[in-house]
Amino acid sequence: MKAILLPWLLIRVVKRINIGREIEPVIPINVTLLFAAGIVVLAFHLSASLGAVRQAITGNALPVGIALILLGVLVMASRRKALVQMVGLFASENGIFFTAMAISQGMPLIIEIGVILDVVLGALVMGILVLRVRSSVDTDIADLESLKG
Repeated sequence: MKAILLPWLLIRVVKRINIGREIEPVIPINVTLLFAAGIVVLAFHLSASLGAVRQAITGNALPVGIALILLGVLVMASRRKALVQMVGLFASENGIFFTAMAISQGMPLIIEIGVILDVVLGALVMGILVLRVRSSVDTDIADLESLKG
């Protein structure tokens, strides 16, 4: 459900508010890629310190989940458009969910349904907020610097 509904909702919002490609990210793309590679290496290095315990419980799922969480945070921090920051938030949420599933060896169905409904509701609220912000202020958060007194 998350794989179909959330992308559809984001594509609909992008078409409705006519967002083009982001020209000037906060951090240049080359530097962002270097940070991303460093995050992945750091996640695997930190989880390697757990040794045989990590391998027995989660395999490589723990470092992948940690890397996904941190990469989502990197996307949120390195982009100016609110919609792209929402994609980073969804990536972080997916990383948290993936890590919880890997460590706990599965979750009951009722918890999964609750999490999915929570994410869909959050996506709808964020979509509405983005439309409201877009109608009153440009979604580029760099313009908010002019409000400082």
